Amino acid sequence: MTARALRRSRFMLLVLLIGFASAAAVYARGWMTPGFRNKQARPLRLALLPPHADFIKSKIVMTDQMLSESAALEREASLALKSQLEEKGYAVRLLAEAELAKNPALRQLAVKVNDRFGEEWSKMVRYPRGVKQKRHTCGEDAVRLASLLKVDGLAVVRIIAVGQTKGRATFSAIMNLGSPSQTSYARLDLGVINGRQGQVEAFFSGYEPSSLSQLTKKPSKVMGQASENALHRYPGVNDVDDVVDDEVAPAAQRKGSRGDAEDEAAIQDFEALLGSGKSSTTKK
Repeated sequence: MTARALRRSRFMLLVLLIGFASAAAVYARGWMTPGFRNKQARPLRLALLPPHADFIKSKIVMTDQMLSESAALEREASLALKSQLEEKGYAVRLLAEAELAKNPALRQLAVKVNDRFGEEWSKMVRYPRGVKQKRHTCGEDAVRLASLLKVDGLAVVRIIAVGQTKGRATFSAIMNLGSPSQTSYARLDLGVINGRQGQVEAFFSGYEPSSLSQLTKKPSKVMGQASENALHRYPGVNDVDDVVDDEVAPAAQRKGSRGDAEDEAAIQDFEALLGSGKSSTTKK
C-alpha cells in the first residue's frame, strides 16, 4: 500500500468513527462564506464533478470496499443533486466520466481539482467553520476548469456509506452494553468552489440513516434523501442574507474560550486517530 493510500485508509477510519459518534445528532449542516450567503460570491451556474464514494461493508473482523455499489451511489448522487439544485433555481451541468474520457486535458484538470478538494475536505471535516473564514481554496486549476466549462462555479462531492451486517450490528449492540448500536448510513458532503477565484465558498453535509439492504438495492432512494438533507440549508437562487464578514480573533484572544478548546480537542483526537488508526480492507 502506498503512503497516500495508507493515509486515505486511516482518514476513512476517522470519518467512520465520526459518523458513528455524531450521526444521530446531525442530519444536515451548512457552512457558507458571507459572500455566498449574500450572493456576491455565490456561483449560479455550476458544473458538478463526478462524485467520489467510499462504501464500506462493516463486518465483525474486517471491512469490504464495495466498488460497484460505490459507483451506483455516485451515479444516483449526481442525478439527485442536479435535480434538487435546479429546483432551487441554479443551472447545473453534469461533468460525466464519458465526457472526461474523450478529452484527456479536461480529465487531467478535473482530477487535479478533485484531488485538491480532497485535501481541503479533510480539513473541513475537522474544522468546518474554517469555510466561513475563507480558509480553503482549490487554486488556479479550479479557475481554469470553470472557465473551460463556461460556468462560474464547481460542485465537488464526497460520499461515505457504511453498511452494517447483521453480525456486526449484533456484536455492536452487545459491546455497547445497552447503548444505541451503530447503524448503517450514508453521508454526503458537497463543496462549492467559486470559479473566478478558486475559493471554497460553501460546504454542506447531509446524513441519512439506512441499512445495508437499502444501500445496495435502493441507492437512488438513499442518495436522494442524503442529497436533500445536505441541500436543506443551501439558499435558493434568489435568497440573499446580508451578513458581515466573520472576524477571526487572534489566537491569543481566543485561547481559553470554550469553542476554541473544543476545536483544539477535536483536532487532537483527529491526529491521534490518524496516527494510530488501523484498517483491514479487502476489495470486493
